[in-house]
Amino acid sequence: MAGVATAADAVQWRSNAEYGLTVAFPPKTHPFVTGSWRHAHGWGISLSGTGKGQRAIGVQGDYNAADSMTPEEATGCSDPYLSEGAKLRLSFPHYQSATCREDHAEGFILITVLAQAGETQSGNPEHPTVPSINYQATLTTTPVRMTEDLITFRGVLASVRIHPETVTGPKPPFGF
Repeated sequence: MAGVATAADAVQWRSNAEYGLTVAFPPKTHPFVTGSWRHAHGWGISLSGTGKGQRAIGVQGDYNAADSMTPEEATGCSDPYLSEGAKLRLSFPHYQSATCREDHAEGFILITVLAQAGETQSGNPEHPTVPSINYQATLTTTPVRMTEDLITFRGVLASVRIHPETVTGPKPPFGF
């Protein structure tokens, strides 16, 4: 029936109380749960097809089990990947963020934006507290579609609300 709006026509909001994370995906997308096989960490959307060369966006939270002190350290990236990522000027709203850009030989580009929030005891006397949660947004794209996909990614990233004070999940063994 023409002119009738459906749920798919609306912005797709998702929240995860365990990690204190809320995000909006564009209309006409179908967010799917991401994370380990029995543990939801966030959501993703496909921007095209499936399999090799699939373009996608993902947003998730995870406990900072490695006790990373900075977003840069938590990305696991080093230069030149962090320098290339910084040129994109991406970040989670209101949080210091690090961006990593990796151009893969297989023809795809992976962009990772990471921020940290909350506080937990580290067990390290030199750094007694560390951020408790890593928030990560990823874009998998191709050189041909990167400009278009970055527009969608920026919109999703701008919608993210991080609220670690509302975390309801199980407390990790490292003192959260």
